[in-house]
Amino acid sequence: MSRRVLDSFLRKLHLEPQRIGEATMLRITLVEAENAPPEVKEIYVQKLKGHPGNVHKALAHRPEMLKSFLPLLRLGEPLAGSQALRDDLPPSVETSFADSDSYNS
Repeated sequence: MSRRVLDSFLRKLHLEPQRIGEATMLRITLVEAENAPPEVKEIYVQKLKGHPGNVHKALAHRPEMLKSFLPLLRLGEPLAGSQALRDDLPPSVETSFADSDSYNS
């Protein structure tokens, strides 16, 4: 495989080779606010108050994935105890919390 073909393939996967000593490591590129499409900028501003973390920036390559993960990526709230978080989750996850709550009682 030629270097040009490999570089093109890696860009499509949002991966960037980085040399560390003699080894090469692939890093996921991040979507910064200034380069983000309008849909992602809206999420950054409205949901993340203009301060997306690196996890958010990595997931922003797929806006639908970022939207799906937002309820699970909230920081500072206990996952199982937050009713506001539970309200945002799909029913299957809600059921899992209910099961774990009754099990732990």
